Amino acid sequence: MTKPFPDELPLQTVERHGFGNYRHATQALYRPERLQDILALPQQMASAPLLACGLGNSYGDAALNSGGVLASTERVNRMLSFDPERSVLRAEAGVTVLDVMRAFAPRGLTLPATPGLSKITLGGCAAFDIHSKNHWQVGGFGESVLSMQMLLADGSRVECSRQHNVDLFHATLGGMGMTGIILELEVALHPLPGQTAANRSLPFEGVAALLERIAEVQAQPGTTHLVAWLDLLNQRQASGYVIASTLEDTPQDAAIWGDRKAPPLGLIAPFFNRWSNKAFNLAFSMKHRSQPSSKTDLRSFLFPWDALPNWNLLYGRKGFVEYQCCLPFEGAQESLARILDYVLAHKQKFPAYFAAIKRVRDGAGMLSFPINGFSALFDFPVSEGLWAFLDQLDEIVIAAGGRVYLAKDGRVSAQAYHRMYPRIDEWQRVRSTYDPRNLFASDMARRLNLVNKDG
Repeated sequence: MTKPFPDELPLQTVERHGFGNYRHATQALYRPERLQDILALPQQMASAPLLACGLGNSYGDAALNSGGVLASTERVNRMLSFDPERSVLRAEAGVTVLDVMRAFAPRGLTLPATPGLSKITLGGCAAFDIHSKNHWQVGGFGESVLSMQMLLADGSRVECSRQHNVDLFHATLGGMGMTGIILELEVALHPLPGQTAANRSLPFEGVAALLERIAEVQAQPGTTHLVAWLDLLNQRQASGYVIASTLEDTPQDAAIWGDRKAPPLGLIAPFFNRWSNKAFNLAFSMKHRSQPSSKTDLRSFLFPWDALPNWNLLYGRKGFVEYQCCLPFEGAQESLARILDYVLAHKQKFPAYFAAIKRVRDGAGMLSFPINGFSALFDFPVSEGLWAFLDQLDEIVIAAGGRVYLAKDGRVSAQAYHRMYPRIDEWQRVRSTYDPRNLFASDMARRLNLVNKDG
């Protein structure tokens, strides 16, 4: 009988959970020290599924591989070259966003799209085509990726880009690690307009006013980022603030990129509930009402969760779901109103502790999350009946022509997911071409029928 794992690999059996802490899996973990240690993996794996992962910060089960092998790229993290004329960085997949910002922000360059936490690998950013509060202007991470070097299921190394192996390139961006292992990336950096964010808080009440505010902010010269914050705990209708930001040219304090200690948030978890969050929302609203203008250093602005990297612990053992959906621009007022009315109608049983809306445009990959329209995000503590509640929310999103974000999801059904993503059949055909034996898999991929159940 063939052994599922090769004897020569130093594997450690670990139980891991998604960042939302409601999906868990036991798998073998392999932590290669260098790129060469990864290259033989496809031939070494006999019958167990293989999944490359970065730092494991996806919220659901995208970075879990029950009974298989996780190959972590966190130590494969060298910056390989930089072309100053084109501002193009070539780096191994384990290089983090923080690594790039530490090296290039003082030189006036930045990644155009950044996640809310800086300790995310570049490979992970590409695998989920992450987006930011400036997506409507610069697009997602995938638009800055010029090429990727991939390790395929047959053990070959290939380059893919918008000119070569184009199908593999667009299937990998947003492809959640199912097409192969990203070894290296070429990423175009953008000029950094400034080192300080000047923020303006614009109040709104109701969905129509929200969309008017967003359109108003988009039309203003100099605005680089925008996000709408909503209080869905204290109000009877969708109300809050659109926060518009402009990066100002001020001196860079290199100290902001230093290591930060994670506070012991687990100790606060017993006091983190509906009532404490209602109080927080009121305080947050009062702050923006009394101080409609503010300034933030670059790291605190781009990476607010760096100050609370383990904030998921606040939700305790049961965890939380960060439900993020995208809705088309056409008909957005009606579809957003339906979703917000549904959430508000059920807030006594399923309170949304945090809610935000962003303006987005189409993503770069076949399975990229953003579409031209609006992204809406809600944080729900896990409780009895939440899954059925979210299933109904899925139906509202599907009826509007929208979709959910797999970097944040660990519970949408396969049937619902396949209705959300119209290019799924095309993606599966490309994936089968490059991985005919279903080597690369994850708990999420099996849940969503993206790979064969035994693959």
